Amino acid sequence: MKLTRSGSLSIPWGVAAAVGLLACTVGVRADTVSISVPSTISFDVTDITKTTTGTPNPFVIAFWNAQLASGDDLVFNVMASAPVLTIAGGTSTIPVGDVNWTITANSGSPQNGTGVLSTSSTTVWTSAAVAANGRGRADLVWTLLPPPPGISAGSYSVTGQWLITEGSN
Repeated sequence: MKLTRSGSLSIPWGVAAAVGLLACTVGVRADTVSISVPSTISFDVTDITKTTTGTPNPFVIAFWNAQLASGDDLVFNVMASAPVLTIAGGTSTIPVGDVNWTITANSGSPQNGTGVLSTSSTTVWTSAAVAANGRGRADLVWTLLPPPPGISAGSYSVTGQWLITEGSN
């Protein structure tokens, strides 16, 4: 897995927790960063008439030991691997567009998302230039809108993927 100035790194949700250090070499200088992203998110729908908050809550994205080119930042994008969330052991589905998030971050430009989780990459957070302190954190709260008619209560999930790129602020 490589993170390059012109490239990107894709991390499936289920693999992300096992990937601690992402590194690459650009020219003669090494750009490195440690990144932590929870491995799963789930929605336990108990009342189909109400919004459901995902777990973990908050869903924490963090990076540290960032040694990037001066003024560079990290851009975190997310995408769903399927157009629907599925219930454990069943056939009920909910469109991923019904998943929203709010985000707070200690730096940079967090992007709240309303009805935008999809199978296309969507920017969640662009960190501030990280050369100064080498770290950043964003807390996401994922919510699932009440399901459409005919959907039953239960635990719904979808696998996802994080696309992390390095860029200039």
